[in-house]
Amino acid sequence: MPKDTSSRTQKHRRARLVFVDSEPSALVAPLKNYFRGAHKVRVLLSGGAAGDRYFLACRVANELGAPLTELSVSKYIGETEKNLRQVFADAREQTAIVLFDEADALFTKRGTVPSRRTRAGRNSRYLLQAARRYKNPALFSTAAPRPVLKALENLVGLVVDFGLQSGEGEVLGPGQPVMGQNFRVFVAKRELGICYVSALASKDQVEHSGNPSAESHGLASVILRRAVNKSRELFSWREAVRRGKDDYRDVRIELLDKSAGHPVVSWQLCRARPIRWTGPTLDGLDTDIAMEEVEIVFEQLEWR
Repeated sequence: MPKDTSSRTQKHRRARLVFVDSEPSALVAPLKNYFRGAHKVRVLLSGGAAGDRYFLACRVANELGAPLTELSVSKYIGETEKNLRQVFADAREQTAIVLFDEADALFTKRGTVPSRRTRAGRNSRYLLQAARRYKNPALFSTAAPRPVLKALENLVGLVVDFGLQSGEGEVLGPGQPVMGQNFRVFVAKRELGICYVSALASKDQVEHSGNPSAESHGLASVILRRAVNKSRELFSWREAVRRGKDDYRDVRIELLDKSAGHPVVSWQLCRARPIRWTGPTLDGLDTDIAMEEVEIVFEQLEWR
């Protein structure tokens, strides 16, 4: 069970959730409640397996009905400032939760901000400044030791400590099964917060599956589902195709290793396009999250 503890700094009191369960799902409810009760939420996901931290971020985003924008810091500190500004502009437009993965890359090994003299240093400072100014929730994920961890703790109001140190999680061995709830989906290289993917099938399987909409196109189909938010990207994609635009996009589905958070296998749906969009069912007595789904057909399925 997660336990509530706290640590006092010179400036303010910081809450801490210590994770001691075998599954991160136990932290979804308390973290969700914290997000709803706090202003300008900043949370540090510390220690344990990278897959557990990512899984928790995805679950909380889905529970709050918000898309999740993931920033791999070690990658983005090499980007131009123009590209970084665009990432945050897109996140603000979607009211997304931003996840700073590999957040330790924002600091040097001594826990200080890198020098402005290098692009990496300038971008680290920009990302830190953008994180402080971002009005929607932001998550920082890392397994870094102190003093980097201490520097990251100074940015947040809540620390979620998984208890395990980096490398203590299980390593996926050959032939070991992978859980199906730890995945991510990219549509034209953009992660849109997809939380459900129907079973993948090749063309000949779909033609005998009794799905009329897919069979009429003579192509394989799959259903993608996510929580409704301000982003209209899936709906707009369907409308563009309905009006006759040849808007083909590749969709990549990655199944992740829970312990390391790395893709174990991935599937590429080549030249995909939507054939149906369905909005949420609204019921004043229902407490479920409003969901939207899109059915897409694709020309080729590649296992990578």
